[in-house]
Order: sequence, then C-alpha cells, then structure tokens
Amino acid sequence: MRLLITGAWRASDGELAAITALGHEVIWMQQESGQLPCPPEQVDGVICNSLFQHHRIEQFKRLSYVQLVSAGLDRIPLTYVVAHHIVLRNARDVYSVPMAEHAVCGVLMLYRQMHFFVKNQRAHKWEKNRSCLELAGKTVC
Repeated sequence: MRLLITGAWRASDGELAAITALGHEVIWMQQESGQLPCPPEQVDGVICNSLFQHHRIEQFKRLSYVQLVSAGLDRIPLTYVVAHHIVLRNARDVYSVPMAEHAVCGVLMLYRQMHFFVKNQRAHKWEKNRSCLELAGKTVC
C-alpha cells in the first residue's frame, strides 16, 4: 500500500520504520495545505487530519483507507467515503482523559466560585468568600 502520512501525526522514526517493514511505501507530507508530494491517484491510504479540506478527495482515485489523527469526522467528506467504500478510522477516545479532567476542573471552578477569586485577584483585592461549596461527600455525574 502506498501510504501518504502528513505532519498531523508526529510519527517517530521507529513508527515509520515499522509501517515500512509491513510492506507499505511511506510518502511524507509535512503540511496538509501544501503541494502533494506525489500524484494523488497513486495514493492507496492516508494518515491525516484535514488533508481533504485542502485537496479534493476525488483526485485520490485508488484511496481505500483513511486514518484520522482526530476524533471528529467533520473534516472529511463522509458521503464520498461511504459511497466509495473507503475504510475510515478515527482516533476515538484520544481526548477522553483530557476531556474528563476538563469536566472535573469545571465542576471545581463552579463549586469553589473561581470567578469571584479571579475577579478579586485582578483587582489586587483579598476578600473572603464563605459560600464556596466542597465536593467532599458528593456525587458528581
């Protein structure tokens, strides 16, 4: 398989060597918005993020596989992919931990009324706020 890999995936030399060892020809393209490093009709698969926002997928006549480095599918023409039976994979769960941590951070910010403290910090003012809630003994869902 002739595989076009873009700079959206920070592949190590070892990862690229492993792909090559599996018999795939790797074609590297740093910037997805840049000029294609080979004729698109010679590409069988791609690892990318937003390649098809810069290059028409219809040009990739042999395309049979797309691996996205993001969880979302909003940067790829799904109708075309489905109609042409192109295997599509995304990076499902890639943001599960950071999003869970962000949710916990948001709950803590609300419970601890961080807006009050940030406003006072900017005003160089120290004022107690005894109405802050605690998570201890509570269930958050």
